[in-house]
Amino acid sequence: MALAAPVPADLSPAGHGPAEASRHAALDGLRTVAVVLVVLYHLDVPGLRGGFVGVDLFFVISGYLITTLLLREVDRSGGIAVGDFLRRRVRRLWPLAWVVLAAVAVAGAVGIWDAGQRKALPVETAAALALVANWQQALSGGYVRQFVAPSPLRHFWSLAIEEQFYLLWPVALLGAAALTNRFAPRRRSLVPGLMVGALAVVSVVSGFFMDPSWAYLSAVTRMVALLAGAALALAWRAHPLDAPTGPKVRPVLATAGAAGAVVVALVAVLARPEDTWLGHGGFTVIALAGTAVVAACIGGVGRVVLGSTVMVWLGRRSYGIYLVHWPLVVALGPGRPVWLRCLVVLPVSVGLAAVLHDWVEEPARRPSLRPALLGIAGVAVLAVTASALWAGVPRTATAEERVAKTLERRADPTTTTSTVPTTVVGATGPGAATTAPTLPPCVSTGPGTGRDLGSAEKFDERTVAEVGDPSIPTCSGSVKVLVVGDSMARGLANGISALGWPSIQLWDRSRIGCSFEGPDCPDWRTLWGDAVRVVDPDVVVLHTNVQPDLTELQGAPFLSPTGDMQRVGVFTEAYRLLGSGGAKVLVAAPTLPLRPKGLFYCKGRATGSACDPKWEEAWTASMRTAALATGASVLDTPGWAASRSATFRKDRPDGVHFVGPALKSLANWVGVQVLGARQ
Repeated sequence: MALAAPVPADLSPAGHGPAEASRHAALDGLRTVAVVLVVLYHLDVPGLRGGFVGVDLFFVISGYLITTLLLREVDRSGGIAVGDFLRRRVRRLWPLAWVVLAAVAVAGAVGIWDAGQRKALPVETAAALALVANWQQALSGGYVRQFVAPSPLRHFWSLAIEEQFYLLWPVALLGAAALTNRFAPRRRSLVPGLMVGALAVVSVVSGFFMDPSWAYLSAVTRMVALLAGAALALAWRAHPLDAPTGPKVRPVLATAGAAGAVVVALVAVLARPEDTWLGHGGFTVIALAGTAVVAACIGGVGRVVLGSTVMVWLGRRSYGIYLVHWPLVVALGPGRPVWLRCLVVLPVSVGLAAVLHDWVEEPARRPSLRPALLGIAGVAVLAVTASALWAGVPRTATAEERVAKTLERRADPTTTTSTVPTTVVGATGPGAATTAPTLPPCVSTGPGTGRDLGSAEKFDERTVAEVGDPSIPTCSGSVKVLVVGDSMARGLANGISALGWPSIQLWDRSRIGCSFEGPDCPDWRTLWGDAVRVVDPDVVVLHTNVQPDLTELQGAPFLSPTGDMQRVGVFTEAYRLLGSGGAKVLVAAPTLPLRPKGLFYCKGRATGSACDPKWEEAWTASMRTAALATGASVLDTPGWAASRSATFRKDRPDGVHFVGPALKSLANWVGVQVLGARQ
């Protein structure tokens, strides 16, 4: 999920001629288009899954206006007063941003955000204040974080990129101006143009060496849009905020603007933030399209609509709309109907932005407001923020920490030679008692074996490691168990390992975030096939959540007969592969994510996703059909979970993964059935 900070430049329409003021108004109208794209994208409006393209429009506009401002100063005085420029930027951006940071912190102190959000707020607030929110988010990403509520400060990443640009760009242009005066005084845009071109090449090439999440958040890859705007400012240096004149220019601008608008519209409808092609030149194409649109606006194309009173009014408040709308979306929580989100977020965001514009933004920019008074107000806001953050930080383990405890991959036990009976004690039904079998020891426990999974109240950082292999698998009579699947399988493997049963030797070949399909995941046929050949298991346990991509990649609707047929085909192939060495295959049916927290696993969508009960039923039905054809057995995990109705919400703090005593109970129940399958 992405946001952009629309940053109005210091090029106010006041003092310009009518034509120039009109073109500036058109850019304000274009800001309205950009912020509407971003807001509707975050409201999950159907058909706008790529609405984040509004971010790039903001970047292009900012790159153009800021570079125009700096070039004017160079042409007027021969240099750039960097300190004055930065002070103006501080007055323009920081007061409103700091007020929003304080409001978010206070909201946490009064309980608006959940424990995981509150625990992360101090670091996220510090990163926003230090202008490095994009890097902090890139470094703090992790599998578990996608199952918790998003941060109400996530949108500060794009503001950080723009502010990093503001810190470096005046100095770079000042150096380019000095080189120009020395080596090419008659070609004043030559050195700056070469610098922009070189930096653009670095930006484009860097995207090919980053994964999609890093490419999306990196200032290096995203600066191509800012540089594209800067290039336009250099090209039109002789007439800032005005397009070149001539009878042939306007049709060219209109054609380029229309083509750029088509590209922006296609990206808004078709793209996704995780698409690899964005970093592989996609951001460059979007930047060029956005530059064409900006150039057309400056040339007067679309002035009637973009320059209208409403569009300009909204555009000049777009910074406030941007800052306040995302915390409102997060506060509403997942699973809300789109119409309800729009009904609440749109008018409240505009209303708050209007108030903040009049009471914070505009007063802070006035020269009459003394720096000392502004500084006192800033200290007061920071004091409120710090106090609220301290009061809001939870004193117990968060859902994220409790889930992370289950995702360790521990070292497997080292075994010694012995003979172990495999008599199963206990029934195998979902609600039946599952007494652990009493067996002679044949396994010397390794790291993590028999270890208490805890009460879900204390986080152990070592619990994110992997479960290793048994070093000497020679325990005669024990059951060799191979576990495959996604994070659900990883948790189950940890639970079985924690039981410490000497009758089970465990090989964990689960992959967090990966099962049948997934970006950056190995091919399951290769991974599982190699595991079966190496381990030669007696029993294989497969456990995954519902995977929407399984059928989407093949083009069939999930709930269609064709979708069912495709799933059955894939499951049949998988079960035969896992049982190819003679192993008994046990498949754990998925448990439906709990609402509301579990909806984050489905990006807030309660229907038409893995959180849809109809999807879970269809997935399980396909599993059972394939099991009948292959001799595999389907474990009624949802039935077992239902038997724990008294504690079911504590069992899954993020709404998806089992933790603590519940995970050990699940492992005990599955372990008995594993031993029964060996008979």
